[in-house]
Amino acid sequence: METKPDNSNNNDVKTTKRKRRKIEQQVLDDVDEEDLGENETELVSNKINELQKQNSMIEEEKDALKKERDAIKKDRDGIKKARDASEKEKDAIKKDRDDIKKDRDDIKKERDASEKEKEAIKKDRDAIKKDRDGMKKKRDASVKEIDAIKENVDTLNDDRAALEQKYNALTSKLRDRVECPVCLQIPTSGPVHICPNGHLVCSTCRRVNCGICSTRISGKSLLAVTVIENIEHKCQHEGCEELLPLDKYKQHLKLCPHRVVRCPAPQAFCGKDMALSRVYDHILRECEGSCNSDESCEV
Repeated sequence: METKPDNSNNNDVKTTKRKRRKIEQQVLDDVDEEDLGENETELVSNKINELQKQNSMIEEEKDALKKERDAIKKDRDGIKKARDASEKEKDAIKKDRDDIKKDRDDIKKERDASEKEKEAIKKDRDAIKKDRDGMKKKRDASVKEIDAIKENVDTLNDDRAALEQKYNALTSKLRDRVECPVCLQIPTSGPVHICPNGHLVCSTCRRVNCGICSTRISGKSLLAVTVIENIEHKCQHEGCEELLPLDKYKQHLKLCPHRVVRCPAPQAFCGKDMALSRVYDHILRECEGSCNSDESCEV
């Protein structure tokens, strides 16, 4: 904004000059109107002195106006500087306002983004809650199913135990029925002979007459052979409680840890028969043909 020139001082100077010319003209008029006489020189001198005094006053007034003009100019420059500073401050305030507006817009954007993120988190939370509820229902269903399975397993175990008990009772009766009354062993192969009264006897112990009722043995029992082939046979070695089907029974007899073997020491020193499971303890504690008690024994 441009500053208009200050013409007040110039106007005052012009006014002063006009006043002075007016006074000079008035003096000249007074001199013309008066009659010139003896005192003409003195009168003119007095008028000139009066005019000089007025001129001095005008000069003083002019100097005062000049000082006032300089003061006004100085004030005007100060006002201009203040106005420029105000403009700069206004520009700074405008810039700060724009920065604040930008910051406000950024904060608004961040707030909107935060709201969107919060909504997304809420949706995720609801989805997780829904999944958790679904998993809880599945878990409850699984627990019920497991409980039902456990109940079924318990029932099956009870049924199996009952069946095993029935099976063991049945096989025990069958073993008792096919047991040879002479050697008291259950045959592992046929034929199994039978008398007219139904008494069975193994082929090893067969005689002409039945050992129980003394009637002549004249037949063979296919039913007994079928029972022998399908029941489990108890291992005949002492200390072994294994029950095995017939197809595994004979192999087990060869590998049974309780099968009877002879002491590995020279027969002249020991030669005892015993269960294989007892050989180790026998050698360490009892065998006379081992080095268990003789420190001078040479290998």
